[in-house]
Amino acid sequence: MRDVIHDSFSIDRCRRSSSHVQVCHHFHPCFELYYMQEGECSFFLNDIIMHLTQGEALLIAAMDYHKSTYEKKGFHMRSIVYFKPDNIEPSVLHTISRSGNKFPKSQKFSIHPDCRNSFEDILSRMLTESKIKTETSELLIHFYFQELLLTLFRDSTAVTEDTIPIGSTENAVQAAAQYITRNSHQDLSLEDAARIANLTPTYFSKKFKAITGLGFKEYLNHVRLKEACTLLLETDESISAIASRCGFNNSNYFGDAFKKVFEMSPRDYRKDNL
Repeated sequence: MRDVIHDSFSIDRCRRSSSHVQVCHHFHPCFELYYMQEGECSFFLNDIIMHLTQGEALLIAAMDYHKSTYEKKGFHMRSIVYFKPDNIEPSVLHTISRSGNKFPKSQKFSIHPDCRNSFEDILSRMLTESKIKTETSELLIHFYFQELLLTLFRDSTAVTEDTIPIGSTENAVQAAAQYITRNSHQDLSLEDAARIANLTPTYFSKKFKAITGLGFKEYLNHVRLKEACTLLLETDESISAIASRCGFNNSNYFGDAFKKVFEMSPRDYRKDNL
């Protein structure tokens, strides 16, 4: 599993043929703007399944777990920008912020067809400058990025949710993932989640990992650790109290699990991010 990406700002574009199938799952402490320029792919984001086609973009918030899968259907091209809110000018952040002072949460966008060329042109200019690596190019990338965000929020429509056929395996896995998210503080078992999905535990375990990229226990731990990160920064509760509140019965196990993922202790995470 690719756990954490540490770059504070980077841009990448990739085009692959129909013979390539890629499955990538990770989370990272920066935001990600994913744009589908050609082809299509599916995403598992937190506990929701989304499908992206040409001209659609996905804004992924920091620490939101996601997995992308590319199907064997012709060529596909995608561009990705990794960034942090610090990379955004205050005036731009104020303009696009949905909550007044915080950057928007994960969201899918459909860019208007007559605006896609201009959006893709901004991405191309950013990519060109990223290969030059001079002080001037860094400034240009910064300003192009502001233009990219403003264009995204002005020239697109937010997509609230994808329609997943009722009774499908995807629908069943999504229901189970959402159940895990809502009840992660409780003592959950694989059998509990399989019951929500109305599948046998063995079949559910196989399909859950195929769709989410994680096994049941891994996914449960991720949900708990993400909640722990929030509590570490937003409360003064002790480490042991946070561990218990998030569903970890043993604070030592919580510390080991946290350090394995974030490469630091919960105490150091709180200290470094406050």
